[in-house]
Amino acid sequence: MILVLLACSGGDPELAAEKAAVLAFREGRDALESDPQAALTAFRRAREARPDEPLLQAWEAMALARTGDLEGALTVVDAVLTARPDFAEARYDKAAWLARSGDPDAAGPELARALQQGAARPRDAMRDPDFAPHLQHPAFAFLPPDMLTVAVESPRGTVFWGSEVRVRLRILGTSGEDVALTADVARGPLRLIGVEEDEHESSEGLSRDVRYTFKVEGPGETVLGPIRVAAGPWTATTGEIRFVAEAPEGRESVMRDLDLRTPSEIRAGWGCTPPCVEPLVAPELRVDGTVVDVLTAGDARIQPPPPPDTVRYAFSHAGEPLWTVWRYPHRPDGALRVRRGRDEVLELVLP
Repeated sequence: MILVLLACSGGDPELAAEKAAVLAFREGRDALESDPQAALTAFRRAREARPDEPLLQAWEAMALARTGDLEGALTVVDAVLTARPDFAEARYDKAAWLARSGDPDAAGPELARALQQGAARPRDAMRDPDFAPHLQHPAFAFLPPDMLTVAVESPRGTVFWGSEVRVRLRILGTSGEDVALTADVARGPLRLIGVEEDEHESSEGLSRDVRYTFKVEGPGETVLGPIRVAAGPWTATTGEIRFVAEAPEGRESVMRDLDLRTPSEIRAGWGCTPPCVEPLVAPELRVDGTVVDVLTAGDARIQPPPPPDTVRYAFSHAGEPLWTVWRYPHRPDGALRVRRGRDEVLELVLP
């Protein structure tokens, strides 16, 4: 419609006015970040042709708010919502400006209605700096009590020597931030085999599943936790995880401290900027003392295969593998060849 107005205004005064409104709107939109006052002037010119257009009024209100005139912005956005009560984004803006002006009692109900209308997800609103100072106010009690929520799945009862066991943490509300785990206690007769981390969309926004796979190597009790989960500035804490391993008579217990680092933590050490989900074009090699890290694309494999004590850290997005870090003690085994299918991608020479 805009293109039609620009191309066909000709000598028609009404279409010429519409064209002027469109051009003024574009001018205001482009200036909003750098020069809010100029944007405000442009939006007001646009409204001369369409004085009752709610969308143009909403942009004018945004420009007023950017200039610091919250009272004026609220007056204009109230007119928008009178004409269009279902304008969810405008209602969200009203809630934000009320909160910014120090009126959480009025901001809370407006935000609740805006979220019901689909303006944003609750945890996205909790990250909004306008609402952050008021999250403990009773008017915001409809929001989730915590930014992060963590559900744990772990073995129940007894596990047995030689078997593989898995511990899974389903972390909601990360909003794309990398995840770090620390535990008061992380010890058991286990050997870590691999950790998989999957970022995916959920009803609460971008979330992460972190799955640890261990092999049982002796009898004894495993204790994990309490586990503190951090994603950006947000934290959550789980309870303890406990399960007991049994082994044949005479087999000694092999108790180890267990490493709960996540794949995104490992990748961050390679200089990745969150959310660290970019596909890799080429493999990389890093030797840190006695540890070798080989970073590959998700579908690549290493030849000769990594030794049995390798730990595999894999990251995926919505189930699609993106990259893998293979970590194992350094052995002077010469070259590693990284392949995809039948093609050799790169030869990595161990120093």
